[in-house]
Amino acid sequence: MKRILIAGANPYNANRGVAALAYSTMCMIDDIFSVEGVDYELCVYNHEFRKTFDWIETPTKKIHFQNVYPSDILSIKSFFRTLFSRWRLYNLRELLKADIILNITAGDSFSDIYGETNFISQNKINCLARLFHKKVLFLPQTYGPFQPNSAVQKAAIKSLRNAIGIFSRDTESTEYLETLGLKNVVNSIDMAFYLPYRSQYKERNDIRIGINVSKTLWEKCKEHKFELQIDYPMCICQIIQHLLSKGFQVHLISHVVDSRNIEDLGYHYNLDLTKNLVNDDLINKIEEMIGKRDLIRQQIETINNTIVRNYIQDLKSRLKAILS
Repeated sequence: MKRILIAGANPYNANRGVAALAYSTMCMIDDIFSVEGVDYELCVYNHEFRKTFDWIETPTKKIHFQNVYPSDILSIKSFFRTLFSRWRLYNLRELLKADIILNITAGDSFSDIYGETNFISQNKINCLARLFHKKVLFLPQTYGPFQPNSAVQKAAIKSLRNAIGIFSRDTESTEYLETLGLKNVVNSIDMAFYLPYRSQYKERNDIRIGINVSKTLWEKCKEHKFELQIDYPMCICQIIQHLLSKGFQVHLISHVVDSRNIEDLGYHYNLDLTKNLVNDDLINKIEEMIGKRDLIRQQIETINNTIVRNYIQDLKSRLKAILS
């Protein structure tokens, strides 16, 4: 029986985008094995759970999984702390039972954009995998950029070269990794496109528009590493003003549940605040979504459904071949 461990995303995460990645990944894995009628064990590597064995509910079924608390034996202190803790030893043993580790690194955290400390934390599972000769597959995500020749960049390259496969969710990441000498990168699609949903439609005159505000860009838009050509907070406020003046219903979709910028905006404009990206039925009723990548590029791209389906099918086929 295959034992698969998902790292870098979990369904409890306050960042609903990361939680969505976990839901999508778990659903795709379950679909791959269910079609073949093959039993498997699914584990989620995280520190945010309240019970070891849990399940998520999709519109069609429940998916059961085991939570595994992150291990750290990479320093002398952490090694002895684990050695003398029954709880930590148990979780280390559960980690070592995994046949393969699927790492999605929160979608965009395999980078130094959030600081060196965050990257080191995210990369520990890859270091442990090398130490215990465990297979690692990087699921579709954004990679880098890194400061050239930095310790973080060298650590990242080492982890990527040790992987049995690397999937990218955007062409920029694929091309960037190729400049670092990584040639086995598959240009794919964001896992979130596989997020399960229950379609709900009813005719009405009003149109609801959801705006996904980025806390990172809101607070750090003036940092040079983002290279923004616009004032992000001012742009968001102007968009809200414009949509309200046209009679649209505006909903602020919180990317991170506790982000203060969303609460402040909601209070100022007297708007509804949607806190649950995955489960809230309101999401299914929103006709248009505006997110941070739309604003950075100053355009809203129309996605060709056929292209999306082809990418999803290709990703599933490749994952199936690897997991078989």
